[in-house]
Amino acid sequence: MTDTTTLATTTTAATDIVILDAPPPADRNPARVYVASLSTAVSRAGMASNIRSVVAVMAPGIDPDLFPWSSLTPAHTAALRTRLQEPVEPGGPPPAPATVNIKLAAVRGVIHAAWRLEQIDTDRRERMKDTLKSVRGSRLPAGRAVAPGEVNALFRATADGTPIGARDAAMLALLIGGGLRRAEAAAVRTADVEPDENGLTIRVLGKGGKQRQVYADNGGGLAIADWLKVRGPEPGPLLCRVSRRGVVSPRSDMTPAAIRLRLVRRCEQAGIKPATPHDLRRTFVSELLDAGQDIASVQRLVGHANVATTIRYDRRGERAARRAASMMHVPYVAG
Repeated sequence: MTDTTTLATTTTAATDIVILDAPPPADRNPARVYVASLSTAVSRAGMASNIRSVVAVMAPGIDPDLFPWSSLTPAHTAALRTRLQEPVEPGGPPPAPATVNIKLAAVRGVIHAAWRLEQIDTDRRERMKDTLKSVRGSRLPAGRAVAPGEVNALFRATADGTPIGARDAAMLALLIGGGLRRAEAAAVRTADVEPDENGLTIRVLGKGGKQRQVYADNGGGLAIADWLKVRGPEPGPLLCRVSRRGVVSPRSDMTPAAIRLRLVRRCEQAGIKPATPHDLRRTFVSELLDAGQDIASVQRLVGHANVATTIRYDRRGERAARRAASMMHVPYVAG
């Protein structure tokens, strides 16, 4: 079973892949079908980017919509797996296994979509999938945990008495007090926030459309409650846009990208090393585990499907290693 889309007579310089002479309809393009099947906008954007980078490796300079996924063979996918593990720059380091594996996962998803569209048969699909197995290896964990003093500095940077400061304090409360992903924080609506006996309960829509509850107690709950007083009761996104003049737009969503940029700006104002929203999420996990919380409870709070993912967010080992290293006396005298 192969697709009948007409092929161009030219091939790419790097491979024997024959490029389509016209893009197929979206519902016949396995890459577009696969991306459309993903449940969240963040997942769709991420996998679309990975697919574009794979096409750039296999057919440099070609429009991704002209890439002939249904014409690939196991030889093509085996060569791709090898090339994805090569250094991006000559003499440079090889890419991290996790970076390679996410691209391989994207290709597996597209190949499966091509099979469902009856553009490739089962035997070819299985042989290609066999050549696209994940690579082994590990790297030091990405990101960092944010120290308590840095967290204090971040919140002090928001205490400027402005609507933007109040909004950013609520943003930090969601990221570090609730361990939310930036896309999750952007998606919280005012209707998702309810008071309880200890503070606030917040309904969060996570990956795969899975809903969970997080809790904003003590300072985190106060920061969100203070922001709601400034924002007003109008339905809409909890973290909404605020103009430089302090005009609040309750119906205008603050995007995940805007959340990242605001955190970068607050790190600069606080005089601390740059941190990402995911660093605050790692900090949330590490601090709860350090406080004696069981990992299953922490896993539920952050919405990880697998406890192994939660374990990778734990940065307590780095602190212990640094303390241990500091106990080693090196008898060097400066000068």
